[in-house]
Amino acid sequence: MKLGWYVALPKVGEFGASKLITERSNSVIDPSAIKGFKSDRIVINQVVTSGKNVRTVERTVRSIRYWYKEVERKYSVKVTYEVWIVTDEGMEGRLKGLNSVLKVVPRCCETKNGSTFKARALQYAMEEKEKDPNDWVYYHDEETMFGEDSVLGLAEFMRGIWTLELIR
Repeated sequence: MKLGWYVALPKVGEFGASKLITERSNSVIDPSAIKGFKSDRIVINQVVTSGKNVRTVERTVRSIRYWYKEVERKYSVKVTYEVWIVTDEGMEGRLKGLNSVLKVVPRCCETKNGSTFKARALQYAMEEKEKDPNDWVYYHDEETMFGEDSVLGLAEFMRGIWTLELIR
């Protein structure tokens, strides 16, 4: 079994994340290349939580809000966003007041595949999304530390996708 990993690992690198790096001449995001970028689509920052560690969720939400505003101030890069907190029924009371859209997964909710916990919450939120299907969803764990590089990378990626759409 162990020998199988040694054979498979080079292929993972060849077709996986390393391919992304080798396709770029420079892996550093240049903010001046995306200065003035404004998104028309909404990025939904979806934080999935059990609701037990409110401080951690609060820190993640503050981090998300801070960095979108800071990147706009510093680089004139405007990404329209929302923050959704997705949690199980019965835990929502502890998460109110975090200036976010609160999505509560009912106890009776079942997925097609019988998923539980985080997978169930992710599926529920996806099915309940009332927004434009062209909106982007950025998934966060409750302990995610969102940063400047996150917003700049997202904006750079979105700009690249839209450039491709315009060329077509």
